[in-house]
Amino acid sequence: MKNKKKFYWGTVYVSPTTIGGAKIKVPALIYGDSGLCINQFDPYLPKGKFISVTHIATGCRIGYGHYTEQSAKWFCVAVAELFDWHLIKEPADVSNLSHLVNELALLRELVTKYGSKWRTALVVHKLTNGGLTL
Repeated sequence: MKNKKKFYWGTVYVSPTTIGGAKIKVPALIYGDSGLCINQFDPYLPKGKFISVTHIATGCRIGYGHYTEQSAKWFCVAVAELFDWHLIKEPADVSNLSHLVNELALLRELVTKYGSKWRTALVVHKLTNGGLTL
């Protein structure tokens, strides 16, 4: 039987901006050992939905344009498979991932458009377009 990754509660340090800077300790739903979590959009005002996907080691946001906690979870799962996020240790390393920008945009679009069927939509997209291109 395949060992599935699951979300569990924990606390992480996130940067209030996407560039880095001073980190703030916030509650988060951590996705297994992926190095990613979802947390509330504004770490200064910890109220509301958990809709930001964040890289734990750097505290940088990867995506935050989600409307529900569930779509943020789907996006987190999709992004976790895109790259080995443990290779990134510093916020400066994130800028070296400019080649992932299009893939992240595509995954966000598929998750928000197709919801729970995002995996099927991703397979169809890869088969019809030859990869993760927009």
